[in-house]
Formats: sequence, structure tokens, C-alpha cells
Amino acid sequence: MSDIKSKNIELVDIDSIVPNPKNANRHSIEQIKRLEKLIKYQGFRNPLIVSNRTGFLVVGHGRLEAAINLGMKQVPVIKQDFESEAQEYAYLISDNEIARWAELDLHSVYTEMENIKIVDIDMLGIENFELPEIDENKDSDELYTRKVESPIYEPTEEKPSIKSLYDTDKYYSLINNIDKSELPEDEKVYLRFAAARHIKFNYKMAAEYYAHSNEKMQQLMEESALIIIDFNKAIELGFVKMTEKFAEAYNESN
Repeated sequence: MSDIKSKNIELVDIDSIVPNPKNANRHSIEQIKRLEKLIKYQGFRNPLIVSNRTGFLVVGHGRLEAAINLGMKQVPVIKQDFESEAQEYAYLISDNEIARWAELDLHSVYTEMENIKIVDIDMLGIENFELPEIDENKDSDELYTRKVESPIYEPTEEKPSIKSLYDTDKYYSLINNIDKSELPEDEKVYLRFAAARHIKFNYKMAAEYYAHSNEKMQQLMEESALIIIDFNKAIELGFVKMTEKFAEAYNESN
């Protein structure tokens, strides 16, 4: 098939590989350390991709850095042709980004871990992965779907002001720039909606405000995912994937 570009793998001296100056993906120290462990455990299974057009590395910057740290002298490489600068750059970016579209089914991973004996769970490559404590008396479905816990806080006697729940400085700055621009009105409308993403919410104060609010306000705060009390309801409303972000914001506000 003519569309297959990956054909010949060759061993190349590691010193001859030139990182791509347009690579926008940044690798943390923690990620490189994990890659080093994976290469030690698995070997170097995934070849790097180098462009015949420019001679630059296109795919595998993290693995290259890990290999250098491990003292490897040669690494497997596939040299490929790219029709243009645009095609090469698109592949440089898309190879990293398309992987982020996938969603890992942790329930399935937990289930398999009951049967597969992996001594070092770091070899799964999952960030901050921990096995749940297994209670043999609990139903397995409950074990893997009830691990979410809401933040615990102590309500005070004083109800926070509504203004303490959010920060709109960045939002109004953007709105001001949008309104002063000479863009068509439909584009301004679009940008105004997008600017709302920059409104910062104080989730600790929101929890405090929730505790002092009437039933209707509490209901609407839950439906807006400002507060998550009923996790089954959060799943139903589609907010369950956002709880990690809320937890991070909550911790930052402490």
C-alpha cells in the first residue's frame, strides 16, 4: 500500500540525531525519568522518526532525551519523506496531540490488575496511578466506581459575599479589548462567549456559600457543577470528567 511510510528501521548513532527546532512539546523531568524506566523495562520498542527533507527529528524527542540519559549510543530510527514543510510540521504537532484525545478506561485497568501481576505499576506509564485498597467483601463494580470523594471543609458562621466567589478582572479586560476592536459584531459575540473562560471561581468559598444558601440556590449550584454533592447526578449531567479540575482549583484556593 503506497500510503505506508514506515518501512525500514535502522540503527543510528544517537549523536547524529538533531532535535527539531520547531518542536513545541515540552517534557517534564518526571516524564523523562519515567521514560527511562520504561525503556529499561521494555527495551527501545518505538523507533524515532527523522525527516529526509530537513534531517530533523520529527517524532520521539522525549524518548531521545531518555536514551541520552541512559547512555545509549544508538537508537532505532525510521527516516521518512514529507512532501512539504507544512506536512512535516503538522505531523510533528499531531503525533503528540492526537494521543491526548484518547480516554483511558481506569475501570478496565483496575480489573485487569486483579489478574496480571505487575510488580512496578510505574511500568503502565499512567501519571499518579495508584491501585485502590481492595476490600474482598465489596462488590467489584462498587470498588472501581465509588472512589471519588468530595472535599471536606468546616462551614463558618458567616456567609461569604457573592463577589468573593469569583474574579472577573481578566474577563472584563478581554471584553474591553473586544468591544474596542473593529471586528464584525458576530466575531465579537463569539469572542465575548470565549472570554467567559477566564472568569476564575473560588471553589472553597463556593462551598461555604452553598452551605448558607437556600434549596433553590443549592440546586442551581449543583447543576452548574460549582458544587458536586451527588456524583451519580454529576455523571448524568456530564460533569464527572471535570471533577479533577475542580479539585485542583479547590486545593489552590486553600
